[in-house]
Amino acid sequence: MQKDFTGRASSVTILGVESSTPVPPLTAPGRVLAHGLDLVSEFAPRTGDLGIAIDIKGLQGFLIKDIAFIGTPDVTTDALITLSLNDISQATIRHCEFYGLSSLIEGGAIVQSVRSNLKIEQSVFLGSTCNSGVYSSVVQNIEWKGITIADAIFLDYGLRAELYGKLSVSAPFSWVNIGNAAAPESDSPRREVVLRNVFLDEGGLIGLSSLPYRYAPPSAPIDLLYITGLYMNVSNLGTTGHYLYGLERVLVEKSHYGWSHNTDSAINLLSVGNAILDQLECVDAANRIRADSTTEKLTVINSVYTNLDSNAQETKVITTATPEDDPVQYVRQQFLAQLGRDPDAAAHFYWSDRILQCGEVAQCVTDVRAALAAYLNTAPSANFSIAGQVMNETGAVLPGVIVTLGGSQSVATQTDADGGYFFGGLPTSGSYTVTPTRVNYNFEAPAQTITTPNGDQTADFTATLNRYTLNGHVLDATGQGLAGATVALSGSASATATTDAGGNYSFVVTAEGNYALTPSQTHYTFALTKQAFNNLSDNETADFEATLNRHTISGRLVNASGNAMADTVVSLSGSQSAGTTTDVSGDYSFADLPAGGEYYITPAKTHYTFFPASASFADLGANKTANFTGSLVSYAISGRVTNNGQDLSGVTVLLSGSQSGSATTDANGNYSFNVLAEGSYTVTPAKTNYLFSAASMTFNDLSANQVADFGATLQSVLEFNAASYSVTEGTRTITVTVERTGDTSSATEVTYSATDGSAQQRSDVIPVIGRLRFEPGETSKSFIIFITDDAHVEGDESLTLELGNVVDGTLGNNSTATLTIVDNDSGQPVSNPIDGAEFFVRQHYRDFLNRDPDADGLAFWSSQITSCGTDAACIADRRMNVSAAFFLSIEFQQTGFLVHRLYRASFALPPEHLSEFLLDTRTIAQGVVVNAPGWEQLLEANKTTFIESFVARPQFTKAYPLDLTPAEFVNQLNSKAGGPLSPSEIAAAIEEFEGTATSKAIAARARVLRRIAESETFSRRELNSAFVLMQYFGYLQRNPDEAPDTNLDGYDFWLHKINDFNGDFRSAEMVKSFLVSAEYRARFGAP
Repeated sequence: MQKDFTGRASSVTILGVESSTPVPPLTAPGRVLAHGLDLVSEFAPRTGDLGIAIDIKGLQGFLIKDIAFIGTPDVTTDALITLSLNDISQATIRHCEFYGLSSLIEGGAIVQSVRSNLKIEQSVFLGSTCNSGVYSSVVQNIEWKGITIADAIFLDYGLRAELYGKLSVSAPFSWVNIGNAAAPESDSPRREVVLRNVFLDEGGLIGLSSLPYRYAPPSAPIDLLYITGLYMNVSNLGTTGHYLYGLERVLVEKSHYGWSHNTDSAINLLSVGNAILDQLECVDAANRIRADSTTEKLTVINSVYTNLDSNAQETKVITTATPEDDPVQYVRQQFLAQLGRDPDAAAHFYWSDRILQCGEVAQCVTDVRAALAAYLNTAPSANFSIAGQVMNETGAVLPGVIVTLGGSQSVATQTDADGGYFFGGLPTSGSYTVTPTRVNYNFEAPAQTITTPNGDQTADFTATLNRYTLNGHVLDATGQGLAGATVALSGSASATATTDAGGNYSFVVTAEGNYALTPSQTHYTFALTKQAFNNLSDNETADFEATLNRHTISGRLVNASGNAMADTVVSLSGSQSAGTTTDVSGDYSFADLPAGGEYYITPAKTHYTFFPASASFADLGANKTANFTGSLVSYAISGRVTNNGQDLSGVTVLLSGSQSGSATTDANGNYSFNVLAEGSYTVTPAKTNYLFSAASMTFNDLSANQVADFGATLQSVLEFNAASYSVTEGTRTITVTVERTGDTSSATEVTYSATDGSAQQRSDVIPVIGRLRFEPGETSKSFIIFITDDAHVEGDESLTLELGNVVDGTLGNNSTATLTIVDNDSGQPVSNPIDGAEFFVRQHYRDFLNRDPDADGLAFWSSQITSCGTDAACIADRRMNVSAAFFLSIEFQQTGFLVHRLYRASFALPPEHLSEFLLDTRTIAQGVVVNAPGWEQLLEANKTTFIESFVARPQFTKAYPLDLTPAEFVNQLNSKAGGPLSPSEIAAAIEEFEGTATSKAIAARARVLRRIAESETFSRRELNSAFVLMQYFGYLQRNPDEAPDTNLDGYDFWLHKINDFNGDFRSAEMVKSFLVSAEYRARFGAP
């Protein structure tokens, strides 16, 4: 059941069938304590882990009586909370029984009070439990306003045959837990816990706990824990009877702690302000009382215990000669004797503590006892209220006054619209001070004190609104008082004042008003035109500074085109003299000119005349403007363009900067521009295929005629002879021509390459890269692109040809060209063309020697395969031998293998496939066909030229600087190559430099590198690694770690394998494996 009564009802009562069975005496035998209350109205909560059985909220009063809450056997959690009471001013549980209930879930309880004042009386909790592991207690109090438990029993078991109890499942953290106290309110300022005549059995981990710090929001101060007539069987779990943390005051009297044979203490005090323990029996193992160092004061009176472990800041142990000398019991007896009732909790602590504060001073004790007697003679109520009203001096009510209650209780409130305030629920045993405060008010009685009244009290206050002064000075710019100035007061009051000879003025006004002060005086301007004071709360000073009016003469200078003239000098003369320059917008200004003067403005700038020439202003009485227009003079920029001293006509000369234009040189090579002074101009010559001695000439801030002559040099221009080419796939090759125009009198070089498009360089063409050298007089060069006549049906494809890396020349418009390969396949063939002997051999010439085969070579190597006839094993074997022969051939060993050795010797790294290996191999092999006439001489010349260019490359000179000595150079290079040279060979290599101090001679460097690269030791050592690398470069036309590979694992595998077989490629099956690989065969057809 869940019900929120907020705004619906003020009180609710739930009554069961009445039972007259009382709660038994606390000292009765166990079977008597466990008997129960013979209630016939039963409620069985069965909402389980997540449900609250009864949830009541939002009432002034709530009473539940004569109801038995019965748990279900074998159920570990009957309800998360059996009875939840929230936001109830006075919640009472009377003559109820909580039997065999359990809640083992975090946040659970049997009874939970939230923001309520809870009273449990004449009730029993039999065999009910919670879960100590999650700090849940049988009676839980959160943001509580008050807790009273009287005539109640908390027992481990009951006597019902079907269910004795549930403590065998789990022990509660405590029977009763004091959580965080609610913030005090003016009508409920006190946070007090009272236990009267309560029995706590040993089943709880702790009998009574105070843990306000475990809950949010932070707890308000807990004013008092009051325990009287408690009987407790302390737990055997090595804990404590009461764990009391964060309490302001504690009074425990006439209580028994025993039974336990394994506990730490009867009472454990932590961070307690003032604790009084009187007539306690702490026996059996529960014979210890503890207090920590943060507890301020502990007093133990006439009590039985074995150990007092107190680290409190003040500890007193009192044993009185007679019962009457016991302060706590004396107070109790006085209340019984004069009022016929037990003392209320607050009164019992207040008067007991006052007597204890007297210590050994007898007169003090006598005086306090007399005060107690006088208090009791008035027949006081336990609690009272203080109410009152606050008015101002006119008798009007004053809302919004902060009224603070201090002394025995602390809380604050604010007067309402009628000026009233109220404090309720205050113990009459106490001393209280009421203090009103409000900004800007003085109170006739600043505070009223009320001590131990017998009933409700009234405390009214009268407040007077303060008066303050607004004054100040009006000063001129020199700091002298300005007489005769008017200051106007506006806002909550209106008035005017005139400053005296010293510039002084003053107004008297009431506090809390909103006021503004405004000064004025003819011919003066005020830095502050107004000063405002809102909600005035003190005397205030408002000074004003008056300045004689001053004016500004300003303007703008523009040229004839209307554009701003910056950095132009403008002069001021007349009553004052000054000078300035215009800013980037052409603006100028003369500020702070005293009114009434006579002024002249005159602009001036070199190469300019102005209209008007000047401007004048007499008797200046306001800001003025004077604008001027400047006109520039003109100058000429001219020159002559020559080629090798000869006039060059037809050159386009562009003018840019402050003006734009163009001119063409005449038959004498002359040109000219007429431009305005002060501009910044750049002249730039241009003519197709010409390079100029200066790309351009610039003249800044032109102030005279200028001459700009240029010398022109005809360039060598390189480009493809067409923008696009087309070739049928079956043609197998296409010859591409690069033409040179312009100056052809000297040598030039250019690199050609390609970028993949729909056509791929691995499969559709042999990779395109090479270098063309034009000798003096040569105007065209050609290179061949090998087309792969594959068997793929792929449609027409294209790639882009490119020229770059020009030496001594420039590129023309056709620096790129498109090559389209027209597909000649219409259907998938039954075989792969690479299986054909002639195709196979031709492809090896292209892949390894970078050329088409000579007729004899093609015939010879093809016959090595075709001689096998149809013998498949023979064919496979011959194909492997033929393939390996290309790597081992003289032509490859002296070209591609040499390039490999040069990179390895120089950098200890292999060359990259395309831009290093192929480009350099083709450079060395240019025109070489082994056994052709003169091939050896051509190869030697190519090698010499290439290696000299190789050692001149920046990569090589960075690794081996030119300032190395010959010995340093040779030793470093030999070391990088792994030391192939013997000492005598090293000496011979050093001699290549013929005794020079440095190793900068390129030819000598080249000879040393060649000695290393071509040494038998180095060549033999590099053979296997080059052989494996060529499998990737030749068959797959890629680097070993290039897609589809991502690393060198494959390369390392084959290198280890061929090394294991001492270079025997047949036994290693390396060549065979690459020949039959899907990647290789897919270059030409279906794998």
